Amino acid sequence: NLLSASLSQVTKELNTTTTITNLSIALYMLAMSIFPLWWSSFSERLGRRTIYLTSFALFVVFNCLCAISDSIAMLVVMRMLSGGASASVQAVGAGTIADLWEPRERGRAMGIFYLGPLCGPLFAPIIGGVLAQRWGWRSTMWFLSAFGAVTLIFILFALPETLTVQKPVLAEPEDEDPAISRPLSRVSSQQVVRSTAKWLKTMKMVFIDPLKIILYLRFLPVLLTVYYASVAFGSLYVLNISVEHTFAEAPYNFSTIIVGLLYIPNSLGYMVTSIFGGKWMDSIMQREAKKANRYDEKGRLELRPEDRMRENAWLGAFLYPAALIWYGWTAEKGVFWLVPVCQLSAQTPKAHQYNVNPLTPIW
Repeated sequence: NLLSASLSQVTKELNTTTTITNLSIALYMLAMSIFPLWWSSFSERLGRRTIYLTSFALFVVFNCLCAISDSIAMLVVMRMLSGGASASVQAVGAGTIADLWEPRERGRAMGIFYLGPLCGPLFAPIIGGVLAQRWGWRSTMWFLSAFGAVTLIFILFALPETLTVQKPVLAEPEDEDPAISRPLSRVSSQQVVRSTAKWLKTMKMVFIDPLKIILYLRFLPVLLTVYYASVAFGSLYVLNISVEHTFAEAPYNFSTIIVGLLYIPNSLGYMVTSIFGGKWMDSIMQREAKKANRYDEKGRLELRPEDRMRENAWLGAFLYPAALIWYGWTAEKGVFWLVPVCQLSAQTPKAHQYNVNPLTPIW
């Protein structure tokens, strides 16, 4: 997050408290967790490319408004909306992977895909620290606006539609014109009914249908995966805020740019697990399918998503909280900065290795 390394500047310039400033991060992440319900649902109807173009256009607008915010309330609201706009990549991106790759190859594909968002914590604090130290925190928002605009242009000219949608079969037109054979009042009433029904259908599609995805939580593998991912990524962003708060104050008292550099270790962990974790997931799924002797009529292995949650889940469930405890304890005691920073690389949220986006077609 570009803003993570300059939260103290925001607090001073907008004359607020650290707690309120942290809401700009917390609500940003909250929006990123909720809005994929709508983006994924709309992408199944409108196509992936349409959602990308719409969401990135909104992302540019909201970040421009963040840059010109004159109060903490405006900044927090605009940050929340920009987080919701950027959330399309989480769900729709996984759907795009599902459109292009077979299940037996999706682990590797998802690993490559996640290199993008997981490189963000590596480069964003460094870039944000340099920008904030030179031009102030508002420059980070202008940078996000420009980056979003460039991405929008690339999507517009270089990204084709990957979703194959079957067009509905149109009914054959009737020979008799209903407007001729029926009374005018009856035709008008039927038009009103059709118009109302169409409006209600649209409202249902916009507000109700996306929430139906939550019903997948009744399946235990999905529920456990969502719970695991929620804890992992929630802890991650609490940690990101903690890094800025911990090392910018005594006994460390690091400058903004140095604080930004401290995000490198955990980002290196993300990159390593993204590259090798995806291949590991594919091998685990194939191993479990062979062990269960699951083959289809063509002799191909039948892969199941729950096969991903094997020894890798236990390994991540142990390393992640252990590293969090180590980091918190050493930072609280003011141990030499290298000791707590080294633990950041072990705090990579393992959830992304399991393709844990159960609310998208990748499942």
